[in-house]
Amino acid sequence: MILYMEGTERYLKLKEIKKAASLLADKDFCYQEFWAWDDSILEFISAPPFFGDKKICVLYFFPEDDRLLKTSIWEGTDIYILTEHMPDRRKNAVTQLLKAAEVKKYEKIHEDILYKCIFKRLQGHGYKPEEINAVEDSLMQAFYPYLVDYSINLDAVITHVDMIGYSGSLSTESIMAFALESGSLKGYRLANMVLDQKPECIDYAKKLLDQGESPIGMLSLVLYQIRVCYKATLCREGNYLAKIGIRSYQLYGEFLKYGPDKYKALYTELQDAVNRIKNGEKSSSAVVLDTIMRCLQIEKGE
Repeated sequence: MILYMEGTERYLKLKEIKKAASLLADKDFCYQEFWAWDDSILEFISAPPFFGDKKICVLYFFPEDDRLLKTSIWEGTDIYILTEHMPDRRKNAVTQLLKAAEVKKYEKIHEDILYKCIFKRLQGHGYKPEEINAVEDSLMQAFYPYLVDYSINLDAVITHVDMIGYSGSLSTESIMAFALESGSLKGYRLANMVLDQKPECIDYAKKLLDQGESPIGMLSLVLYQIRVCYKATLCREGNYLAKIGIRSYQLYGEFLKYGPDKYKALYTELQDAVNRIKNGEKSSSAVVLDTIMRCLQIEKGE
C-alpha cells in the first residue's frame, strides 16, 4: 500500500502512522523514516521483514521521479507519504504515483470533535469530567481560532492544552492565559473589553495596532460581536443561539445587560469609523482609538 496523506493536519497523519506502527512485530527492523531521497529506500521497501509480515516506510517528502514505482515493492510494505508542500502535478512521475497511491485527506476537525480532543487531553492531566465541562465555553473560546484560522493546526491546539494542563488550574483565567492567538480572538477580546467598559481597552487596542493588526480588520471583528449581541437581544426567547446561528462561546456572556439601542449606537459608531478609514482618513490608528473612546461613553440604552 502507498498512502499519500494530503491536507494540513500533520497531527492526525502522525497519529495514524503511530497507530499502524504499534502493530508491527518489531519496530526496530520493520519501520524506517526518510526526509529526502536515498537509495536505501528501495532496498527497504523491496525486501521482506526480519520479523512478522508487515513493514512501514514513512517518506516526509514526495518522490518526484519514477524510481519508487519501478521498484518491486514487497507486498507487506506500507508506504506513507506526508509533506507540507504540494507535489508538482505537472510531472508525469508525480501523476503516476498519485494514481497508484491511495489519497486520504486530513483536514480541520469539526468543533464537536475538537472539544472531545481537548476533553480527553485534559483528562490525561488528571482533571475530572465535571471540572472540564464546567469551563467548556472558556475552552472553546480559547481554541476557536483553530476553527477559523487556516494557519493554526492541531499541533498548536495540543501544545496549548498541555500548557493549561501543566498550569495546575482549570479556571477561565488560566485557560485564556494559554489561548491560541489570532486576529479573531483578539477582536473578540477587544469587543468584550469595550462592552465591559474597561478603560484599559484603549491600551489593548494600541498594543494590537503596534503589533501590526489591521485597523479595519480590528473594527470589523468588534462590529461582528456587536451585531451578534444586537441580534441576541431581539431573539432572547427560546433557543436564540440557534436562531442567530452561533454557539454560546461566540457570544458576549452578559449581552442582556444592554438593550438593543446601545448595540445600535455602538454599531453606528464603529461602522462610521470603518467608512472613514476606507474613504482615506489619514491616521487610521487614531480613528480606531478615538472610536473606542467614543464607544466607552455610549449610554446603556433600553
